Order: sequence, then C-alpha cells, then structure tokens
Amino acid sequence: MCGAWTNPKYRGQGLANMVNNQLFKNLKPIKKNIHSFALLTLEGNEAAYNLYKKLGYTKIDGEASILGDIVNTSDYHVRILKQSKTQTAIYSSNTQDLLSITYSIDQLFAHPKNLSGTMIRIIKIEPLKQKLNKEELYNSLQAFFSANRFCKLNINELVQNNQDKKQSLFYQKLKDYLYQFEFLTSDNSVVKITPTDKVMKKELQLH
Repeated sequence: MCGAWTNPKYRGQGLANMVNNQLFKNLKPIKKNIHSFALLTLEGNEAAYNLYKKLGYTKIDGEASILGDIVNTSDYHVRILKQSKTQTAIYSSNTQDLLSITYSIDQLFAHPKNLSGTMIRIIKIEPLKQKLNKEELYNSLQAFFSANRFCKLNINELVQNNQDKKQSLFYQKLKDYLYQFEFLTSDNSVVKITPTDKVMKKELQLH
C-alpha cells in the first residue's frame, strides 16, 4: 500500500483507521491466498509510522532498496530465463556461469527515470560456480543493478529461504556482502544498498 494521504483539515478523526479496516474487509472474500498486507512509509514520516504501528503493523526486518542510476562496469554476459511470474538473470564469464538472480515485479513505481514503471523484487541469489570470489559476485551484482535500477529485496528472507548445505558459506556472507558493496552513480558519487525500517506488514485474518 502506498500513496495514502489525508487532507490536513480532516486528520485526527480516525479516517486512516476506517480506510485500513475497509481494505482488509474487502480483501477477505477476494484473495484467500493473501497472508499479510504490507506498506511503506516515507523516511522521516514518524506520524504515519506510529499510526500504522497502532493499527497493528509490525516492522519488516532486512528490507532494503536500490533506486536510481548505477553504472555497469562489468563485461559479464547475461541471459534471461522467463517463467510465468518470475525471470532469472544468469551472469557468466567467457568460460562459465557465475551467478543467477531470480526476481519478479513487486509493485508499480512512478519515477521520471523509471521507464518500465515498475519496482522489482529479488527472490533468489544463487552462485553457479563452486568457489565464487568477491570480485565475481560484485561484478554480477553490479551488472544486475545497472539493468534493474529500481528494485527491492529482503536480505533476511534471501538468506533464510535459499540456504543450501553445499553453499552455506556463500549465504552466510551474502548479507554482509550486499550491505558492503559500493556502486558508482552517474554523477560519480558512491552509493550502497540502503536498509529501511519504514516497511511494515500486518497479518490478514481470514476467519
């Protein structure tokens, strides 16, 4: 949920609570497979954050985002595998496949530089080489974020849901790697993946 706003003249009258409750009421008979309801409040908007906290929303730990122009300095090859609801980008050097990243459309996202009009979510990151070094991982991620400049991921979920005993060391380090990587923007400034505590969710009670 995004873009909810109340005219200042009518704030403090419980309208946000009424809208929230009506949304939940409407969802119950339509989407039986929905388990939770998520929203994002703008950074610094403590009033909205506190409001949704009172309405029963809880913080989503590990949520992060990449927004804006990132220069691709990698010369890795990429091929895209398309499924019905997801796509997988496979990055490779001249000799072998290195990394695959599976993602899906997460939401509509209007932005002057976002020509696709969508925000994607990374679902899975999987090493395809037995001993993937930091440079190979960096270059693959650099290429992905350059092509997908508006995306989200939940680092905790990536680590938790994609563990493989053979690749346990990779997943143990993935969380730290994602926060450490620095990307060069079009104005030559350096940015990192930015965690946020403004994403919240609420369980949808169907009974």
